[in-house]
Amino acid sequence: MGGLLVKAAESYAKDFGCDRMTLDILIPVAGENPSKVQLMEWYTRLNYKFLHEIPIEQAVHPEAKFLKMPCLFSVHEKKLLK
Repeated sequence: MGGLLVKAAESYAKDFGCDRMTLDILIPVAGENPSKVQLMEWYTRLNYKFLHEIPIEQAVHPEAKFLKMPCLFSVHEKKLLK
């Protein structure tokens, strides 16, 4: 089901002339969350490439103050073929 949603979003973006999709995955600064690791591996299989990590506060998210621990955004991107 998730794969179908991603493909639909990519198709929609292509229809509007977008040449890439970018996504952010919220991850904890300390430790490792197995479900986040699995999610990043899944996006890698869908040809999303890791770009960089940024602190959530740097991404100007007001919700950061509600998190129970410091987090980062792991930023991934996929080039869309026309």
